[in-house]
Amino acid sequence: MLKTRIKEDIPKKEEIVVRISDDFVKLSDEEKTKLLDEYITEISENSDEYNFFASIMPEIKKHFGDKLRNTIRSNYADIIKKEEQLNINRNRFSVICFFKGKDFDKNDEIFSLFANLLSAGKDKIKLAIDYLIPYYENRPPYRKKTMLTTLLEDASKKVDSDYKKKIQKISSKLSLRMRKSIFDLFRFPKV
Repeated sequence: MLKTRIKEDIPKKEEIVVRISDDFVKLSDEEKTKLLDEYITEISENSDEYNFFASIMPEIKKHFGDKLRNTIRSNYADIIKKEEQLNINRNRFSVICFFKGKDFDKNDEIFSLFANLLSAGKDKIKLAIDYLIPYYENRPPYRKKTMLTTLLEDASKKVDSDYKKKIQKISSKLSLRMRKSIFDLFRFPKV
């Protein structure tokens, strides 16, 4: 099983990446999608596995054409909105981030996904915050800066202080003008 290979062969991860990449060679589009789904669910137990999955995405990406990437990205966006298993959704988000198109900042479907997650419960808000910068990099969503600012302001009311800090970093990277609470202005550091 793949999980035991990852844990046992930590120094040989590069070989595992090559083997996984080779699994996608000479498969039909349907078989590639099915195999990708299997890897997404198989490598999803902890942060080491999420990170490993994200690290193999550049190798896997080269086996998928633009049309198939668009289809998978669209399907995963729909699944993430409905799916409650956050560990598997982290891997799906990695796929979305690596399969993004040239005009990724203009993709309304992915912005809709982020808007949906930022308006949901605490866990989904955290998921969206973790993947906003990997997806948008330093380019805010096209013609949706104000909406994203409002969503992040609302989300910051629902999350803990660590995620509030992440939201502030996101707002500065994407040049968003977030409103500060009057209480934030007078907050003193703990001694």
